[in-house]
Amino acid sequence: MTKAPASDIPKEIMMKKITGRLCLALLTLVCAAQGFAQQRDANSDQRNNPAQQQSAQPDPRAQQRQEADRAARGQAEGARQGKLSPEERQALRRQIDEAGHDIYRTRR
Repeated sequence: MTKAPASDIPKEIMMKKITGRLCLALLTLVCAAQGFAQQRDANSDQRNNPAQQQSAQPDPRAQQRQEADRAARGQAEGARQGKLSPEERQALRRQIDEAGHDIYRTRR
């Protein structure tokens, strides 16, 4: 497949191609400028607010509390590994049935 010389292509088609390429180039430039501006804003926010930088570093006491909470939850859940009572099974079946009705509504 060979390209036709520029003199054989109608002027309207050439103008549409040029306009399309120009729009694509402008769109690319706008997106790049917007990304650069967002990156620059994020960097300046971190430099201007030292309190945020300090809070970004975790507090060791907070981590210890979170680990203790996780351990307590794990023990509570670990003690509850037996079978469900009949009432709990019935409530669970009812919840599953209701969720199924919400997801799979009948179409009329």
